[in-house]
Amino acid sequence: MPLRNFFKFTGKLAIPAMLFQDNSIPKLESLEYVAWGGFHWMDDTNLYLFKTSNPEGYVISANPTPDLYVDDVKYGQPIGAIGGFGVYGIFSGEVFRSATWPYDITLFSGLRHPYAHYDEDAGQWVGDFWFSGVGATLEPRGTALNSGTEQSKTLSCKIHGYQRVGDKYGIYDGIGDKAGSTMTFGEPYWEDDAGKRFIRYFEFSATFEAAMHILGTRRIGAKFVIGNHGGESGWWEASGPVEQSSWTFAFTLPPGSDAPTQPDKTLRWGGWCEGISKVKGGMFQEAVVV
Repeated sequence: MPLRNFFKFTGKLAIPAMLFQDNSIPKLESLEYVAWGGFHWMDDTNLYLFKTSNPEGYVISANPTPDLYVDDVKYGQPIGAIGGFGVYGIFSGEVFRSATWPYDITLFSGLRHPYAHYDEDAGQWVGDFWFSGVGATLEPRGTALNSGTEQSKTLSCKIHGYQRVGDKYGIYDGIGDKAGSTMTFGEPYWEDDAGKRFIRYFEFSATFEAAMHILGTRRIGAKFVIGNHGGESGWWEASGPVEQSSWTFAFTLPPGSDAPTQPDKTLRWGGWCEGISKVKGGMFQEAVVV
């Protein structure tokens, strides 16, 4: 599944900090690209490309932050932020972090500091029911201690998307709920013996219909041509390329030509690189009522 159409991100995206560092997932360091979506010819929309550490590489995900889980319950993406840290919530409560609370992370149904006191006469805690702790383990607090059966809860994070270790262009392996699938980022290219790159690109009509081309060749119908097509001295032509395979162009002479034949040209597979695709758009006017 090729992932071709990304805008490079030059601004800043306010991403709430993770509540804790989960070393089982790649650490998102910076946003590199934002996917371009909304056109019928593209099936890879609304995605983010992040540079990562632990390990060094890149991650493609539909979400700007990892999903938070409490035990096996998915709390998902932040619903807000307090003090720069994400607030994650579902109907049974919110998970948040506060620098003014003695515990780093709190699971409580109510975005405030919970409160409880021990009633000596009743022999139990009175007040709020919550869990809190330092790092990934949350212990029962307040009235959650009364039953004696509440167990600690474990926080974890997951990234659902695709990961690549190393440079950003190439094949990404699925992680999270995308495990077992792959995605490519960048345009495929081939090289000749001199090291010249032949890069795939697309030209788009005003209605965003895409036509595939290869930089360094001329497209004529279903064929790709190197040289002067129809010229007396001949040219090289081939059908469309196959990714991760070499690409051979057959030397062709026009009928009746007595020019000497030339050897075929074979381009070796190069990999993936930054694309050069452009879109032809239209201008429009908008009425302004004052």
